[in-house]
Amino acid sequence: MKKNYWSRSISLFSIVTGLLLTLSIPNTSHAANNALEEDWSILLSTSTHVNKAVKVIPTLDGGYLTLGNRMTRDTPYRTTLEFNKLTNQGQLDWAKRIQEPRLEAGSAVTAQDIIQTRDGGYVVGGYVKESAESSHSYLLKVNSSGQYQWSRRFTTHPSGESIQRVRETQDGGLILTASISNSVNHAGPVLFKTDSQGSDVWITTLTDYPGQEISDVIEKPEGGYIAVGLTLQDPNQNYATTSALLTLNAQGKVAGTSYIANHSGGIPQQIERVAEGGYIIRTSSGLNRLDAGGNSLWITPFQNFGSEISVQYTYLTIAKDGGYVLTGVDSQRTRQLHITKVSSQGNHAWTYHPTVTGFTTAGYGSATSDGGAILTYSTIDSQHLETLKLRPSSVQQGSFYLDSDAYSITIGDTLDTVALYKDGNGKVHNATAEAQYSSSNSAVASIDSQGNITGIKAGTATITATYKGITFTAPVLVVKPYVAIKSH
Repeated sequence: MKKNYWSRSISLFSIVTGLLLTLSIPNTSHAANNALEEDWSILLSTSTHVNKAVKVIPTLDGGYLTLGNRMTRDTPYRTTLEFNKLTNQGQLDWAKRIQEPRLEAGSAVTAQDIIQTRDGGYVVGGYVKESAESSHSYLLKVNSSGQYQWSRRFTTHPSGESIQRVRETQDGGLILTASISNSVNHAGPVLFKTDSQGSDVWITTLTDYPGQEISDVIEKPEGGYIAVGLTLQDPNQNYATTSALLTLNAQGKVAGTSYIANHSGGIPQQIERVAEGGYIIRTSSGLNRLDAGGNSLWITPFQNFGSEISVQYTYLTIAKDGGYVLTGVDSQRTRQLHITKVSSQGNHAWTYHPTVTGFTTAGYGSATSDGGAILTYSTIDSQHLETLKLRPSSVQQGSFYLDSDAYSITIGDTLDTVALYKDGNGKVHNATAEAQYSSSNSAVASIDSQGNITGIKAGTATITATYKGITFTAPVLVVKPYVAIKSH
């Protein structure tokens, strides 16, 4: 007679331990040492107008410049560009409102980007809309005091286009990317090279087919340019586009195309040169670090930041320490501004949510030289432009963390976590009840307001705990219940 007995061929502990090793542990983040606090803020413009924030940039003299689109409420098609120059302490240095002198009645200028040039002046890129069906790429130059110098209009397509990004080149000229505004009679995206006065040097229109898009372009150290966007990889696949890196020579001719890896089909939106060589690309879903040859070194999806909320990061700047600062807005109804720091190796360092009671639109923000950040946004009902400067906290920060760097749980079970805060004096406090929690995939693992994790179905998720503006993320593995193996 055979004896029946129950035995485990492999221990559950071994399975879970092995699977946890495959999770992205390096992205667990202790956000204590880089927490921010308000340095200063300033309200600009007047409530008699509709004010839309565009961008704030650090200036060569250590201050800042904000740009906004300003429209009268009774005649919304008449637009003024509003420049506000601020000192590094947040005091207004000068303000200029410029209305394009050559516009006909009913036309409007909309700014979309601004840079400071090496001569101390500023160049604005955007578009002029002369009718519901027609727009033209637009460039404006002002000097270091905001005085009008020149403006240019470009038209390469009957329905017009708009400048998305402006860059200064080594020869003092400009390189620009533009998108076509007409979605019916499609035309390829456009790259412009101008001299320092905005006059054409060359214009390159890329292949015309649905879905192609060039989001940004940057000059290579050795000359020529690199552009990022979407292009057609296989003409036989119904115009399916893929993320692409286009190399152009000094005359704007495409010299090569490579296809770059991304996460979840993210669209490349911005490219910046990295001091140690190579490039960093911001896509709609993450960051992609490339070497000088365009090969991917690492990819960090935004979902690794642990938030269940969908955040639209709209701009990236390189921080003083070589890391990256992302600014953006979440998509919830009660929207928040987001500032996220990512290390030079692609690890999530911290995420900070400024205390802003309400805003209509958020412009592009920036990292600052003191390790902080600066933001610009339109207040409720677009009544004012507001600029908010944040600095690293002057108070000795503590550290916030959970009782484990990673968790495993069986479907249907609930696991109690403990949130801990070590203050600047080294004293540890239980912060479980005060912390806020979220799950990146609540269909796999949910977490309630008391930090209790419940396994829903097999898979992985990332939980995020936030306390005193500091976030901590940890991976969670959910496994099926143990089933014993019957042996004979």
